[in-house]
Amino acid sequence: MDEECDCYGCVTMRKPCINEFFSQKKLNKAEEAEYKFLKREVDKWADELNRLDAHPNVVTNLWVARKELSQFTSKKRKEGINI
Repeated sequence: MDEECDCYGCVTMRKPCINEFFSQKKLNKAEEAEYKFLKREVDKWADELNRLDAHPNVVTNLWVARKELSQFTSKKRKEGINI
């Protein structure tokens, strides 16, 4: 493991690491960036939906953004990553 864990078990050395205990996988840097981007897209189009001068395709763009985020999270959960 490249990073040091800061869970209670690792810090105190009294209990096993929570990540090892639950065998949680984490997103790598690229996946984390993609996840943050997809969440920002959903937020952006949700905010745009409430504007008076909203983009003409805002409803479609919001639907697409939500669908892409949902597909990404579903795929990662099937791989054993807790999102």
